[in-house]
This record gives sequence, structure tokens and C-alpha cells, in this order.
Amino acid sequence: MRKAGSKIIKSAQRALGYARGENCEGFVAHVPEEVDVKSLRKRKGLTQSEFALRFGFDVRALQDWEQKRRYPDRAARVLLTVIDHEPEAVSRALGNDDFSVVRYNCDGTPDTTFGTGGNVKSLRKRQGLTQAEFSLRFGFDVRALQDWEQKRRSPERAARVLLTVIDHEPEAVLRAMA
Repeated sequence: MRKAGSKIIKSAQRALGYARGENCEGFVAHVPEEVDVKSLRKRKGLTQSEFALRFGFDVRALQDWEQKRRYPDRAARVLLTVIDHEPEAVSRALGNDDFSVVRYNCDGTPDTTFGTGGNVKSLRKRQGLTQAEFSLRFGFDVRALQDWEQKRRSPERAARVLLTVIDHEPEAVLRAMA
């Protein structure tokens, strides 16, 4: 086999390993700088309220993103990318396989287990990753991850939803972010 063919095969094998969640040097999650939230929502055939309920967003934040009054933070952009590529996996992870709505706590936040840093740390350790590796693989800012684990602050709403998806469907997140 020629040198070029060998490189292509090796790259394909590395990409497959990355999608399976294996530790692959050189692979990092691609986090888009911008996400066309309105276009994504319309492609899914959902109203703003339906999209927000199904995927755990605050409807006011969704409206602001669509009107360009605010922009999704890094974790929200990752979650939106995963929703774009793997919506069924997000629904399964959030417990709404029938595409109904996310379960909510009495304070209006999505019912996830990632409101505290200890759970974030245990998720990362179950994945067998350092903070830097986890951040690179799943598109988080490493400083935010450190703050969550040290309980200096809690993950924002979109980050909690994304962590829930990572906990239940890590391969889907990796596929979407490759």
C-alpha cells in the first residue's frame, strides 16, 4: 500500500476510536463559534416553546439567541450541535424517548444530576479522563470544569443538560463534535 493510503486508513481508524470514546491523541471537539439556533429549531419542526421544553433550554434565552440579542455560551453551542446531529440521543439521555418534554424541578431547571461539582468530577473520572482531556473531548472550558469540580460555581443550565447527555450518550456527543 502506498504511503498516502496508509495515512488515510490510520486517520480513519483514529476517527473511529474517537467516536467510540477511546483516548485518541490529537482529537478535540470542534465547538462552532456560531450556531444558527432559529434555523436548527425550524429544521426540527418545533416552536420555540417546544424546542426549549424538549431540550432543556430557557425559552427566553432561546428567543434572545434567535434575535441575536445574546449568543449561546460554549456549552450551549456544544449542546445545540449535538441536538443538530443526534437529537434522538439527547432525548434518550433526558428521559424523553417519546419526544415529549424534559422533566423539570420545582425551580424550573431541568431535572439533571449535575447541579453540583461532585457529580461532574465523578462523571469525568468514570470516563477515565483528566480535566484537560475531558474539556478537550467534550468542548468545555477547562477553567469552568475546574470551578464546577471545586464547587466554586455550578454549571449553567445548558451545561447541566449537556453533562446529562454525556453521562448517558457519550458516543453520540463525540460523533456530533468530531
